[in-house]
Order: sequence, then C-alpha cells, then structure tokens
Amino acid sequence: MDSAAKKCIGEIKSVLQQIVGDETPAAPKPAAEPVIKAAAPPAPPPPPSKPLTIDELVANSIAQKESLLGRPLSDTEKADMTTKVKKLMS
Repeated sequence: MDSAAKKCIGEIKSVLQQIVGDETPAAPKPAAEPVIKAAAPPAPPPPPSKPLTIDELVANSIAQKESLLGRPLSDTEKADMTTKVKKLMS
C-alpha cells in the first residue's frame, strides 16, 4: 500500500452539486406583497378630570343597560342597578 497522502484534484462539490450539477437554478424571488396597514384602534376616551360620584356611576350604568336592551328600564330594574353599583363600589 501506498502511504503517500492522496491529493484532491479539482473543486470539492457538495452532494447536491454532484447530483444536480454546477448550474443550479436560482430560487425565484417571491413577489412583493402589498403592505396592508391595519386600521388604528380608536383612541381611548380622555380621563375624567374628577372621579365620578356614585350617582353618576349609577346613571351611566342605567343608560348603558337601556342602550343595550333598546328600551327604558323599569323602576324595579333601576333600583336593582343602584343596589348593585353601590355594593360593587363599597
């Protein structure tokens, strides 16, 4: 056996280059996608200059529920809402 080291002749190629060849086709560039900007979220309401009173909180809660239901609240429902808000804020 020959103890002399073997020398590589030519360029060393990867397995892919050996299979496909030296002239591999360049990957096509993806088409530029149009930039779609999301709609900006609505701005938060400005903070109140003073904290709301219990009566104002009750009035806001009643107005919101009436708006949600699409009808005015009865006196009993308004009394229940007043009790709930006062209990929550105590």
